[in-house]
Parts: sequence; C-alpha cells; structure tokens
Amino acid sequence: MTAAVHLPVFRNEHLSVSRLRRYEQCPLAFYYQYVNKPDPALDAVRSEPAEFGTVLHDALERVYRWVLDEEVEGPFPEAQLLEYFRLAWIDSGLVGVGLYQEGRDLLRRYAQDTGRVDHMRTLAIEREFNLLVGPGDCRLVDASEKAGWALDDDHFVINGFIDRVDKPDSNTVEIIDYKSSRLLFSKEELADDLQMSVYALVAQCLYPWATEIRMSFHMLRHGLRQTTVRTAEDLRSAREYVRALGTRSERGPYNPKLNTYCGTCDHRARCDTYKLAVERKLEVVAVSASDLETLAQERERVAKIAKAAYSRKETLDGILKNALDSVFVSFALRNKPLASVGYSIGIAAGARAVAHLMDIAIESELVPRRNTVLIPKVESAFDEAGGPLDPMTDIAMTVMLDDLAWWAALLAQGRAKGELPPANFRIRAATAALHKAS
Repeated sequence: MTAAVHLPVFRNEHLSVSRLRRYEQCPLAFYYQYVNKPDPALDAVRSEPAEFGTVLHDALERVYRWVLDEEVEGPFPEAQLLEYFRLAWIDSGLVGVGLYQEGRDLLRRYAQDTGRVDHMRTLAIEREFNLLVGPGDCRLVDASEKAGWALDDDHFVINGFIDRVDKPDSNTVEIIDYKSSRLLFSKEELADDLQMSVYALVAQCLYPWATEIRMSFHMLRHGLRQTTVRTAEDLRSAREYVRALGTRSERGPYNPKLNTYCGTCDHRARCDTYKLAVERKLEVVAVSASDLETLAQERERVAKIAKAAYSRKETLDGILKNALDSVFVSFALRNKPLASVGYSIGIAAGARAVAHLMDIAIESELVPRRNTVLIPKVESAFDEAGGPLDPMTDIAMTVMLDDLAWWAALLAQGRAKGELPPANFRIRAATAALHKAS
C-alpha cells in the first residue's frame, strides 16, 4: 500500500483552481505533481483531449483578439477562426484527419451559433489575475507580490486566467469559459464549481460597477452555455474553503485516494494503491448484519476497489469512444437502421440512456427505430439458461429484430441507388450560395 507522505515544510508559490482540484481528488497525486515531482518532463505530457481543448481555446482566443484589434462589428469571422485553428493545430502535437475535421466542425458551429460580434461587448480576453484571499481580505494583487504572500500562513494568492469577459448590457458582466468536454454539467455541479466561484470573486474586484455577475461554461460540443451565479454567502464560503484547503495542501499528509480519475492520472504507474485495487481479486468477506463496524469497513474497502475499477473502465470507454468517433466523422452510419436495448439493475431499465442514444443517432443521420427492448432489474430477469423470465421481453425482442431486418434491407436498396450528401454539407453549400448571391 502506498504510504502517506509527510513534509516538514512546503509552500505553494500560488494556488490555482487546478491545484486545488488535484488535491481534492488525491493528495498523493498533488504531492507528485507540485511538491516532489519525480520527473520534470511530466509537465509536458498532455492527453489528447486536453491538447484538443487547448487548440480550440487558442483559436477562439486569437479570433477575439483580432475582433478587438480590428474593432469588428458585424458577422462572426468564421474564415478567420478556422485559419487560427489551423495555426494552433500546427503548434500542437495532435495528429489525425478525423480529429482535425471534428475541430473545424465544432468551430464552424460556434461561428454560426454566435452569428454576430461587437468589439464593444468584449471587456477582456485571456485575463490573468492574482487574487489574494485571507482573513477579511479578498483583492487583486500584482504578480510581483506573490512570493511575499507565499510566506504568510493566513493568505493565499490564486493565479489564473479568464477566457473571455463580456458586457451584455450596461449593468451586467458575463464570464465565459470554453469547455470541449463531452458531458454537460449537472445543476449541482454548476452550483458547487470552485472555478466559477473564484471567477465571481475576481469579477467583483475588476468590475465593481456591475450589478449582475454571471459565469458561463460555453460547451463547444453541445453548442450551448451553462450559466450560474453566486450569492454573497456562496462567495464567503468559497473564500474560507480556499484558505482551508490551501493550508491542508501545505501541511500534508499526502495520502493516496482512489477516485474516478485514477485511470488517467499521470502518476498511477508509481501508485501502489491503484495497482493493488486494479490487479487484486475481489474477495468476499462474510459480515454479520449486526456487526456494523465491520460492515462499514468492508463497504469502504469495496468502494475503493470499485472507484479504481470504474476509472479503468472510463479509460477503456474513452478508447472505444474515439473509435466510434472515427465512424461518425466518416459518415459510415448514415442511412442505416438502429435498434436499442436498455437495461439496469433498478426499474428504469436504461430508458434515459436509450433516449439520449436516439438524439445521437439522429445527429449522425442513422434511422432509429421506435420499438426498443427495456429490461429492468436485469440481475433477476433471466433464467439459468439465459432466457428472459418475462415473456414480454421475448415478444419485444422479436418485434424489434423483425423491424430491424426489414429496415436494413430497405435502406440497403436505397444506398445502392445512391445517397444524398450529408445534410450539414448541403446546408453549408446552400448558405454559401445565398451569401454569394447577396
């Protein structure tokens, strides 16, 4: 088991949201990342999704700087954005025509959804800040002051950058942060997000005239903004939490902590806790229902193993997702039927997952079928021979497969006669012709 690490003295030169998140996830990973990094070259190691997000971010930063420099007011400069994407791609380590096309498509949609730009509405691009947080103290300081405050036990300087600051109206400031992740934030995640709380504190200092400050994640893959606000009490709690967590990150101990990010952690190769959780065979320990203490210990042991195993599953899911993405980019799924089977250990039977899959299918120009098979309480839904205990499950499966076979044959004939180009290609061509004519 990886031992906890204790240090006699460690000082954060400064804090950042990413540092605080790393400590929350795993104090030992924080130790390897910031306190005693065994390999300095790890600073240069970045995953493909992170690098892809950086390229998108760089392209958007450059185009908005261009809008400000040229004082642009009018249609969003899509061609300029795509050129900046090409230049950012050159500077990156990314490869793959499918990923490149995906980036262009995401930025095209961003340009089309944005429609128009006005340089007067943008207050800042990639705004750096150094926020001092201490007892009764929350203000911006100069970068040259960070080293001095690092020696103060009660104060921390949070360093970071805000992607963009907009001024929707004369009284409102909106903080924009670009996200390229595939998953949307839940309502609870938005309300508790530390990054947005820090941004709100910074905005109060930068724009004291604003009567409304809102923070938005611009979800590039989904073409929408997820917006949140903070109350005075929210910000008071955020300030106190930053101080408490900053102090703990300097004192240690730096215990290993299994979590859902273990499978992609840069330091998992040297973490005995992760290796043991993934490689060991799960042993079932008999526990009496009356022995609550032993029961709680067994539950905690199994939960830790489950976290590491789930993290490994997430890693494998990512590999499979990339493979599927290449199929989407090549339009290989167009005009083919889709039938779905949903199941769960509860009563929902995966109905929400199936509904979400239908949206993805339509976006990919698949032909989803109405008749699906939903299997609740899957652990007790089949007999020893593997047959469904509920006769309606067998009936639903037969109907679904009959539909699938009929539509597969019909659509195969249509594809053989020739297919229309993808819908988004036709829309772009028609739009371009319309703009050219005008």
